[in-house]
Amino acid sequence: MLANYFSKNTKKVNDVMKDYKLLSYKLTHRDSAITMKQILEKKAEDLRWKSRCRGYEDHTEAS
Repeated sequence: MLANYFSKNTKKVNDVMKDYKLLSYKLTHRDSAITMKQILEKKAEDLRWKSRCRGYEDHTEAS
């Protein structure tokens, strides 16, 4: 039943994926500088958060 569903909807899925890839490509290349800045800021924030929580994480791992 699942294979039948996918065979009927393969074209729809492929079209959606093609549109998604095209859209993501356009967004990536248009906003690459902004996106990279956001990614780097997020990574920096994650590192700050991890360094703040390191003592708590060590405590939970020990128990």
